Amino acid sequence: MQDSAITSSDGSGTNVLSKTNDGVVSVVAEKVVPEAPIAPKQIVREPVFAGKLPEKPNIRIPLYPDSTKWYNLIGSFNAIWDLPLDISGISTAVNHQPSFIPAAKSEGLFDDKSFPALSDGIIYLHVRFKNNVGWGPTQHYKIAIDTQPPLAFDVKVLESFPSDNPVPTLQFNTNDSLSGISEYKVLSGNGDLMRIPADSFSGEYKVLPQAPGKQYIIVRAVDNAGNSVESGIDIEILPIASPVISYINKDLFKSGGGFEMEGTAVAGEEILFSLKNSKGSVAYSGSTQVDQNGNWYLKINQPFKTGTYFAEITAQDERGATSLSVKSDSFRSNVGGINITIIVTILLIIIFIVLLLRSPRELLSKVPVLAFLRMRIEKGLTTLIGDKFRYYEGDLQSLTKSFDYIQDHVVVTDSHGNILYANKAMEEMTGFKQEDVIGKNPGDLWGGGMSEDFYQKMWHTIKVEKKKFIGKVKNKRKNGQEYMQDLRVYPVLDDKGEVKYFIGIEPNM
Repeated sequence: MQDSAITSSDGSGTNVLSKTNDGVVSVVAEKVVPEAPIAPKQIVREPVFAGKLPEKPNIRIPLYPDSTKWYNLIGSFNAIWDLPLDISGISTAVNHQPSFIPAAKSEGLFDDKSFPALSDGIIYLHVRFKNNVGWGPTQHYKIAIDTQPPLAFDVKVLESFPSDNPVPTLQFNTNDSLSGISEYKVLSGNGDLMRIPADSFSGEYKVLPQAPGKQYIIVRAVDNAGNSVESGIDIEILPIASPVISYINKDLFKSGGGFEMEGTAVAGEEILFSLKNSKGSVAYSGSTQVDQNGNWYLKINQPFKTGTYFAEITAQDERGATSLSVKSDSFRSNVGGINITIIVTILLIIIFIVLLLRSPRELLSKVPVLAFLRMRIEKGLTTLIGDKFRYYEGDLQSLTKSFDYIQDHVVVTDSHGNILYANKAMEEMTGFKQEDVIGKNPGDLWGGGMSEDFYQKMWHTIKVEKKKFIGKVKNKRKNGQEYMQDLRVYPVLDDKGEVKYFIGIEPNM
């Protein structure tokens, strides 16, 4: 550190000097020759008659406003008090005696008096009033001054370094002869500042986890007057083994998220990761656990803005020790998420709607191109829900607006299985009207024909594992007729990865 001179804001121009000696920095107040105090301005008046002795004066000193605290300010100071109308004389004194009584000799009549600068230590200002009855009791105002820093000290580390131990134990202690030590401040190499009250400090302190590399830790001792002295120590933290990235998908759709990455590390460690854009700004951060076989995996369903990204990962063990960071290859999040398959699907849907408006519904099963279209729509729906777009933030109307044009029986439920939407094909297949099924459970309408084990397996797949379910079910139409039917159920997740909807599809055979 460079030497510097600082002027304090005590109103007297006190210079504060910062000195550096062998890595120990002390901040003290430099003593100056005080100016001669100005004589108090006398008040001329006729005192009123009093029937008892005066009360103790209420003393106020702007430079030392709290008589219970220590100060590191040196300079001449003013004492102020209120002057009752019956007062005719004042006597003052300044010394080290806490119970001293000034002489019964008046210095005049004034409510503000200047005193010369004091030296370090505990000093008392004594003031008492006189009226026509006599001299009243004395007010004793304590002034505690300490301009010297605590004693210099060394910081030691108990462990052997360099080491991969991220939380070294420091040993230090010091004393202050006047005001006493108030607290220690520990500034770690990570920039963390910890405050340790002196009355609860045992002489040893374990720092917060440090990052790998050479670190300089500073310890500052502060006394009760605000003077301080600091010392420091260099340590070197070794990194633990870095994790390995074995797979990362490099082509993402903007609206789909679906980022996946996996790799290996030491079993039981935690992988801290962040995804950053080309400018280095963090787009996403989190953590994942390494399993007992040393493998880790993470998936993010959050959508990404268009651009180039890279992943940065770090391993961390149970002590808080970390590895050096590892960066992945860059990957893209593409505009709009449109590939050739989706474009073809969209075009076919447009053709389908146009033909539907012109042709009877039976035409769908007779014209080969429309049969192909139905297959393409179903495949597109499967892709939308099962593969690319597990994350869905739109409303129900947006999700279901094209389902009425599909010949397959489609039902959308909430996360509890209550029907929110059913398409026209449901009416033809089951005999139930659309308006009659809303808010009800399919099992209470056309389902319920399978064993309890079957339904438990289905719910575990779509609710717990959050995967699509494919099976064959026995259903019952509204007229009581039973029939076997293929069933596919897809969970649709929200941005937190929780189930928002279920979509059930029964193909029209």
